[in-house]
Amino acid sequence: CRSIWLTYNKEVDIKGIKTYQFTPEPNVFSMSNPDNYCYCPNVEKCAVEVPENDTWDMSGCTECIDGLLSLQGCQGAPVVMSTPHFLDGDPMLAEAIDGIDPDPEKHVTYLNLEPMTGMPLQAHKRIQISVPVNPSSYFDCLKKAKQVVFPLVWVDEGADIDDENIKKAKGLLVTPFLAVDIGCGVMIGAGAVLLISSRGRQGTQG
Repeated sequence: CRSIWLTYNKEVDIKGIKTYQFTPEPNVFSMSNPDNYCYCPNVEKCAVEVPENDTWDMSGCTECIDGLLSLQGCQGAPVVMSTPHFLDGDPMLAEAIDGIDPDPEKHVTYLNLEPMTGMPLQAHKRIQISVPVNPSSYFDCLKKAKQVVFPLVWVDEGADIDDENIKKAKGLLVTPFLAVDIGCGVMIGAGAVLLISSRGRQGTQG
């Protein structure tokens, strides 16, 4: 029920093939992004319309936390979606749970594309599902519970090009251009030798 966009991040070398890596910007899960307003819990009760600016005042929405998107409205389940280990989320989310250690190398979603063909060589979508935990007088075990967002599971849906197809890709993308570069270098070198030889002969004849 939520799509995300990716932007160019950096160049990545995959076994000799240059690729462009695309990753989500931090504001994809930020509550400063108007596209996320409807994923704030109880937003219909706290958001105030500002007609003159065609915006909403979210200052009264204390349950809107950067890094969390509530799936209650679109899935009907009291769970929240985020990046694994609350990467790029409000620091208090990771600080509240022992063992949470956000690491971009392990937890960011990314797509590595070969720039000339647009062919994806690596793609990984990494998402975490958590549940809000609140104190409750109905259950003894929750009477003294702290209000936290407790991670249940995070998944890495991905694919990486294998060695066999890397060899094929190199044969189509790297080898031909390498041959052209070498050919150009040889021809430039040969031309320079011929030019020097020609001038040498003219000097001898003179």
